[in-house]
Amino acid sequence: MNGSGMVVAELAWPTSWIIMIGAFTSCFGAALQCLCSAPRLLQSIAKDDVLPFLRSFQVLTQWNEPFRCLILTVLIAEMIILVAALDRIAPIVDFFFLMCYTFINLACFLHSILGAPNWRPHFKCYHW
Repeated sequence: MNGSGMVVAELAWPTSWIIMIGAFTSCFGAALQCLCSAPRLLQSIAKDDVLPFLRSFQVLTQWNEPFRCLILTVLIAEMIILVAALDRIAPIVDFFFLMCYTFINLACFLHSILGAPNWRPHFKCYHW
């Protein structure tokens, strides 16, 4: 061990670069996925008029792309990148992921408890 802090990379066979390349491609793929899906989600929220101040983001281009939402998403991502301190950003990102999963589970729980007629889960390991 050379003290780099990457224990798994040091244990990787045949070389430690396997882990580095895998981590990079995984992060790059996740970033591209977020950059593609976030503008569409923002456009859907604006289209449903959930937040009235987002009305200007309902517009699509002639190619059916949410260009205004893409620009806003890129600006938000760029501001976060310019902070350049992952230790400050990671707890915030973790919080949003945990809140997302919390509300998904809460919605699942409430639909099951209230017996909503439109709630028909098909997952075979469903347990509520």
